[in-house]
Amino acid sequence: MDSKTLKILNEHIIAAVDFFSANDQKIKDLLDLIEFRLKHGGKFIVFGNGGSASDSAHFVAELLGRFEKERKSVGAVDLTSSNSTITSISNDYGYENVFSRQVEGLATKHDILLGITTSGQSKNVLKAMQTSKDTLNIILTSTKIEPIENQVELYTNFIFKVPSHNTARIQEVHIMFLHALAGLIEERFL
Repeated sequence: MDSKTLKILNEHIIAAVDFFSANDQKIKDLLDLIEFRLKHGGKFIVFGNGGSASDSAHFVAELLGRFEKERKSVGAVDLTSSNSTITSISNDYGYENVFSRQVEGLATKHDILLGITTSGQSKNVLKAMQTSKDTLNIILTSTKIEPIENQVELYTNFIFKVPSHNTARIQEVHIMFLHALAGLIEERFL
């Protein structure tokens, strides 16, 4: 293995181990709340920009279809996949409202909002979180921007930050977290 590949692999391992070690109890606490909401008719509403939009769609597919075992479908909506919805809201209300308008129309009190923002600065993701105070609000982000807690702590129940400033490493750990969450949901209560 060449030195550049080894460096990437080491950065990935360190970010993943540090992230999951720091968030072990928080993930367990989150699962309790997810279980309650799903058992009461709640669904996941997931969104992000760019690579995070792909992660959003991927996670929703794992929930609606299956991850590792046959089971009942988990209610989930990806707010990033409808070109008509995204472009019409962007045109009429501005791109910063592309997710909040959808949350306003779709979210119920038992739902789970999961916003993904690698930088922690995606205005449309942060605004969507502010839209619904009754939902369980989760942000998946990074330590790239430390002050995110000041921006979202009043309306976000869980903030999961990957301890990295490298976008690729952050995105890799985000998808690991989403896969882990899908697997834990399947194992725990489906």
